[in-house]
Amino acid sequence: MEQADLVFFQECFHPLTYVTTKILQDLTNHYLWQPTRNGWGNCILAKHANISEVAIEHDFKGRLLVSTATFPAFGELAIINLHTPITDGYSRHNLKKMFQVISGIIREGNAIICGDLNFGECFDKKGQTEHKQILDGILQENGIIDCYRKFNEHIGQTFRPVRKPDSKICIDYIFVSKNLESRVNVCHILEEEKIMEMSDHNPLVAVME
Repeated sequence: MEQADLVFFQECFHPLTYVTTKILQDLTNHYLWQPTRNGWGNCILAKHANISEVAIEHDFKGRLLVSTATFPAFGELAIINLHTPITDGYSRHNLKKMFQVISGIIREGNAIICGDLNFGECFDKKGQTEHKQILDGILQENGIIDCYRKFNEHIGQTFRPVRKPDSKICIDYIFVSKNLESRVNVCHILEEEKIMEMSDHNPLVAVME
């Protein structure tokens, strides 16, 4: 985590909640944080690149953060952080709306999309594929690749609900536009005791070169 060039957080408070003013000053132009009306929100940290927010009109303030940053090995990247809200027990409708908002940016290529979608094929019951079909449709329509699925045959665990901590629930994703697929060398779920003490999510990590 400490070596990561890009880090995505969802449902976090202002960075000053976690680091000192001095540290945050040193990160000026390297991070974006956007709150919801509840005070928590999305944050993107680009440790070695300046990051700029892209202003887009939408109804997901603090949950849909769009930005750009330039890296020597990749050029300019569109960097998007999602946290899909659940409405009336479902996230799929909001998920589709979010991708409608960002579809134009994604289709231009050089895009990385990360986040907690509150959605996944892990919720499909035996013999049913509704969630998988919806997610596959989003991937196909936007020309993006699920990095974890690219390297792992079976569903992993990115979320540990308190009542069923051993449940195989994967609702966190890293997607890239197809032109970046060959640059992704590995994608795995990080399970470390220290991190697990701080969050009920296991971080998802991708390495791109």
